[in-house]
Amino acid sequence: MIIKFLGITKTHLLIPFSLMMNSFLFLLKPSFAMASYSFIYIKTMDFSVFSIIREMLYLPMKTEEKFRSKAIIDVFASRTAKAFAAFFILFIDYIPFKASIFYTLFIMFGLWMLVVRVLFSKKTQGSYT
Repeated sequence: MIIKFLGITKTHLLIPFSLMMNSFLFLLKPSFAMASYSFIYIKTMDFSVFSIIREMLYLPMKTEEKFRSKAIIDVFASRTAKAFAAFFILFIDYIPFKASIFYTLFIMFGLWMLVVRVLFSKKTQGSYT
């Protein structure tokens, strides 16, 4: 329903925006309950909406393009991102000002939304509205 109501472009913008708001709520009230809520929310968004809209991006592609791009994204990009996230978590203790983590996250979410806007404004094939 979300994808049908908002369309694929706005749904791609909804993901980083909702995760940024989730991080902001955790910044306001850092507690175990809020961390649990944030984790459950992130997993819910990942398994229900994000995986679906990510797969929808492959629809206008040819079969060979789908196969090659999925291999690169699923194998290389996702595992590399998880490795960088793991290193980031390991080095959190060495950051002197803990709130800088949240500022970094807000910058990353903002960049994510900017990239989505730029990529969808340059679409060449298919209809992603």
